Amino acid sequence: MRLGTRGFRFDLRELSGALGDLGVLLPLSVGLISLNGLHPAAVFLPAGLLYLGAALRYRLPIPVQPLKSMAAVALAMGLSARVMSAGGILFGALMIGLAASGLVNPVGRLISKPLVRGIQISVGVLLVWSGGRLAMSQPAWGAPTALLVAALTMAALLALGGSRRVPAALLVLVAGGVAGALFGGQPLTPAGGTFGFSMPRGSEWLQALVYLLLPQIPLTLTNAVAATRQTARDYFGEEARRVTYRSLSFGMGAAGVVAGLTGGMPVCHGSGGLTAHYRLGARTGGAPVIMGVLCLAAAGAAALHWPLPLGLVPTSVFGGMLVYVGLHHALLARDLQHFPAEMGVAVAMGLVTAATRNIGIGFAAGVILLVAVRAVARLRGRRQADART
Repeated sequence: MRLGTRGFRFDLRELSGALGDLGVLLPLSVGLISLNGLHPAAVFLPAGLLYLGAALRYRLPIPVQPLKSMAAVALAMGLSARVMSAGGILFGALMIGLAASGLVNPVGRLISKPLVRGIQISVGVLLVWSGGRLAMSQPAWGAPTALLVAALTMAALLALGGSRRVPAALLVLVAGGVAGALFGGQPLTPAGGTFGFSMPRGSEWLQALVYLLLPQIPLTLTNAVAATRQTARDYFGEEARRVTYRSLSFGMGAAGVVAGLTGGMPVCHGSGGLTAHYRLGARTGGAPVIMGVLCLAAAGAAALHWPLPLGLVPTSVFGGMLVYVGLHHALLARDLQHFPAEMGVAVAMGLVTAATRNIGIGFAAGVILLVAVRAVARLRGRRQADART
């Protein structure tokens, strides 16, 4: 089936590309279910709805991921499902407000191309780092075996990732699932927690504001809005014209409200996820439709209290996938190679992010450096103009 220029295609390559971002979605989802008590149905419902909404709106493989800063803080601090609910509602209300008022447009335009490329390098750096951690976190295997599996995964993706006929991500996930079933001893993830809204108390709203919302907003505006819009244009050109600051913000806001009202996990878009879908085969709205249906099926199964085999594929496989995607995502900045000063800003952002493992700090460093670079350029221009006169 095809609609518009690209429309919707359903084949093995779209399925492979659809599964390409599971290395981000599944580990965080499993962590929030296991450690924070979120119900699996509430975790996968917002993701499935946003995937389907993105498919219908953009007809391109726009990704859906957990809000990474929120998820990381919630996991580190052991925040409850009610605090996550408050965070989802606050995040959703803010993003809908930015979209409805149009304020997201000038905010997005303030993030110039060198900063977007720096964000993409930073995201690539974090994906590679996270991939390495995942590769080493396989509980049933020793480090040498885990690294070997990750290396084989990367080798398979490098050899087959560009093929138009071979669904590379699907192949490595199936192989990983078989290996996990035979040798890994991976447990099934049971349905737990509460599915539904439980009104947060005053202190929980405050925790959500301070610990969840404030650290997340810079990452959302830079990576999920500005960098996702630019990455879509990098890969699809004019066909990405519907991917706008306002539409991205409104979709994420609506999903955040749904997550908050169901006691689930707020979700967003992300430039790295778009590279994952694209590099592993996705080219149309078929990929997000596939992922949306899979997420909604998982939510429905969990609502019926069926266990979900979320731990079947070894984490080393996801680690290898993340490293592969991270390297390709960082390479999006190569179009700055003829602009040394701007490339220096982008690379510096990646280095600061690598040192701090914080995109917000990397972005702040990039802003300061870009202002300094442009001030020096203006000063040189004035001196040259004075010398000519």
